[in-house]
Amino acid sequence: MNWDAIGAVGEMIGATAVVATLWILLLQMRQNTRALHENSRGARRTAADQNFRDLSRFRDMMVRDPELASIWHNGCQGESLADVEAERFMGLLNELIFGLWRGFEGAKNLGDQVYLDEIVRISASAGAFPTIGNRLREIAQ
Repeated sequence: MNWDAIGAVGEMIGATAVVATLWILLLQMRQNTRALHENSRGARRTAADQNFRDLSRFRDMMVRDPELASIWHNGCQGESLADVEAERFMGLLNELIFGLWRGFEGAKNLGDQVYLDEIVRISASAGAFPTIGNRLREIAQ
């Protein structure tokens, strides 16, 4: 064998190695893209689950404590509350707003428009109550 033939074989081996490397990189990019999509879906599910847990915890407080439910109802209607009742109402209101805010931020950060629209809808319906609407406006400023 002469040096030209050895050089040609070396070039073919090198070209084959480059093509094989590119193929492997392509496969790895596809796998990485699939993994990113799966992680994104998982993050969306986790954010939604956390928000539903926050809102469920809020509803659970109302169900378990009739006095608290009465304070919430009266506060939402704008009725007069005693000082301690007003503090409890504001604590509940802040808990609700924090849960909605976390859901809104999570949906916004994940780019999940359907979930974001649902959080905005829930927030808007909560804002229809005079006291809640006033508190939401205070926080927004």
